[in-house]
Amino acid sequence: MAQYITTNIIQRVLFVKYGSSIASSFTIEIDDRQYLISAKHVFPKIKSEDIIQIFKDGAWKNLKVEPIFCEDKEIDIVAFNLPNNKIITPKHKIDNGIGGVKYAQDAFFLGYPYGLHSDSGEINNNYPFPFIKKCIISAIEKKIIYLDGHNNRGFSGGPVVILKNDTSNDLQIIGVVNSFINDTVNKEENSGLFVASIINPIIDAIKKNKIILAKINKIQT
Repeated sequence: MAQYITTNIIQRVLFVKYGSSIASSFTIEIDDRQYLISAKHVFPKIKSEDIIQIFKDGAWKNLKVEPIFCEDKEIDIVAFNLPNNKIITPKHKIDNGIGGVKYAQDAFFLGYPYGLHSDSGEINNNYPFPFIKKCIISAIEKKIIYLDGHNNRGFSGGPVVILKNDTSNDLQIIGVVNSFINDTVNKEENSGLFVASIINPIIDAIKKNKIILAKINKIQT
C-alpha cells in the first residue's frame, strides 16, 4: 500500500524557539486536552510560566507554558501544558505509543532542519509546513528507538511516526527525535543513525500530572 503523511500529523508539527535555540515540536491530545511535545534539551532550565515562541504568520509568537517532565530525568522529552485549555492546532485523530512497532519497519520524522520551513498560508492555519524524512526502525531499547536515517539539526523535538498496519494509511506517533549519532572514527558529522525517545513515558507523566491537578483543585474548592 502507498504510504502518505497526512494532515493529522502535518498540521500538528510546529516550529519553536526558546532563547537562541530553534527546534521542532508537535501536539497531542489526552482526554480531550491538547499538549505540546518537544525534546527537553532544547529548553534548558525552563520553568513554570516561562515563555516559548511558535512561528506563525511569518513571525515568532509568544506562548506561556507549564512544563511537564518524565519521572526519569534522562528521558529527553518535555510536554507543555497550555494555558486555559488552549487549542493551537486542529485535533485530528491520531494514535500515540510504541505498541505494534516492528524491526526494520518504515518510519517517518517531521520537523524544521536548520530552521528551514515551507510557507503554507491558510492551508496549514498559517503555520509553516514541516520537512518530512524517511527512516527505518533499526533497534529498540527500553527508553529509546534507534533509527536508520539521516537526521539534521533542527529536527529535535519532532515526531517519529509509523503506519499502524498494512491495510490503511492510519498513522501512529511512536517517539520524539533527540539527536543523531556522530561517526567518531571518520569524524563525520552524521553516521546515518539517530535516536528518538519513546513517547510512552511523557504520556504517563501527563496523565499523572492531570491526576495531581485534579486533587489540588478538589481541595481548593
